[in-house]
Amino acid sequence: MAKVVILGAGAMGSAMAMVTGDRGHRVALVGTHLDEAMAVGGPCIAGELAAKRDTRVVVAGDDEGILNRVVDLLETPYYHASTSKDLVGIEVCAAFKNLYAIGVGAASGRLECVGRAENGALMHNLAAALFSQALAELSILVNSLGGDRASVAGLAGTGDLYVTCQAGRNCRIDFVRRVLERMTSNNRWHDHEHAED
Repeated sequence: MAKVVILGAGAMGSAMAMVTGDRGHRVALVGTHLDEAMAVGGPCIAGELAAKRDTRVVVAGDDEGILNRVVDLLETPYYHASTSKDLVGIEVCAAFKNLYAIGVGAASGRLECVGRAENGALMHNLAAALFSQALAELSILVNSLGGDRASVAGLAGTGDLYVTCQAGRNCRIDFVRRVLERMTSNNRWHDHEHAED
C-alpha cells in the first residue's frame, strides 16, 4: 500500500486519515502546505464517518492525474469521492457554509424563544428561506472570487450546508439562541410581526 501524507489535522484531515488507514495505507498528518494545492469539501459529519456511514465528498485540485490517484486512495465501501477542478469554489463553500449555517440556525433559535404556534407549527418556512438565501449569496461570492457557481449546487455547497444545518455544531451555537432570546424579550420580533398585520 501507499504512504499517504495529509496536510492539516483538522476535521477533514482526520476524516481522510481514517479512511486511508482503513484501506491499509500508512498515514502521516502534517501541518505544512502542498506544492499542488488540493481541497476536500462536501457533507461529512465526523461521527457518521467514524461509524462508517456512507459519505460522499468532492476533492478539488488542478492536476487531474493527482486528483484521480487521491480519489483511488480514499475510496472505501463507505467513503466515496469525486473530483473537481474548481479549487476556489470548493474552498469558498467549505469556509462560508459554517457562517451560513449559523444564519439558518437562527430559525431554530427563534423557535426556542417564541415557542410553537398554537397549532403546533414550527419555523421550517423561515429556515428554508434562510437556506435559499444562503445559497444565493454563496453563489455570488464563489463567482466573484473566480470559482464555478456549479460547486454551490453540488456536494461542497448545498450538500455541506444542508448537513451542517441538520447536524453540525454551527447550527446550534448558543450565541444565536441568546441573541434571539434577548430580541424576543425586548419584543422586537413581536413588534415586527404585528407591524405587518
